[in-house]
Amino acid sequence: MPLAALLLALALTSCAPGPTPPPSPNVTEAAATPIPSTPEPVLEPSEIVVGPDGFVVAHADESAPFVFAWADDPAPALAELEELFGAAPEVTIAPPGEGSPHYAPSDSYSWDSFTIFVAQLDRPRDEYLMPSFVRLTGDESHGVRLTSRLGISVGDDIAAVLLLNPAPEVLSFPSDEGQITYYYADFSTDPAVSRAVLFGPAPDGSVVERIFAPRSPQDP
Repeated sequence: MPLAALLLALALTSCAPGPTPPPSPNVTEAAATPIPSTPEPVLEPSEIVVGPDGFVVAHADESAPFVFAWADDPAPALAELEELFGAAPEVTIAPPGEGSPHYAPSDSYSWDSFTIFVAQLDRPRDEYLMPSFVRLTGDESHGVRLTSRLGISVGDDIAAVLLLNPAPEVLSFPSDEGQITYYYADFSTDPAVSRAVLFGPAPDGSVVERIFAPRSPQDP
């Protein structure tokens, strides 16, 4: 091959494009892709569950629950409740002798929607039907849930009470404010006592307005 033709062939070969390199990863897009993080566990709020024989405090941190029976010494319960609610209660001391034919004079310790009554007794607490009892007027207080052992809380439809099985006992009587109706459910399994949880409806009868535990249909 003539020299000129050879040089021309080499020149054309050197100018030809080489093989296309593989595409490099898009670093910008990879960096922009969010890395999923482990969500923080959501703790359920603490809860007080009331029943015919006492109440239980279930703590949000899942530590051992606090159990209080109505005849127990009230001092540890009051200390537990103050710590749980994070505030001191509003205290009302009943004058001696200020009771009724059914109930002894009782001092009250109230944290908004939760009130515990402690009877002033001149005999051992376990000899009295209701040495302590509680009243709920809302479904929470200071961030603590308030409910009954049956899962019914203040504000729930009264229909939830009527649908209980066994059916609640109903006590209805006239008063200066009109007809009053109480529903008693969740009776104690102790055959020696007649204690239950009382559900009191709102004036229009539509929802649960208050809960007392314990109460007895024999001593409303």
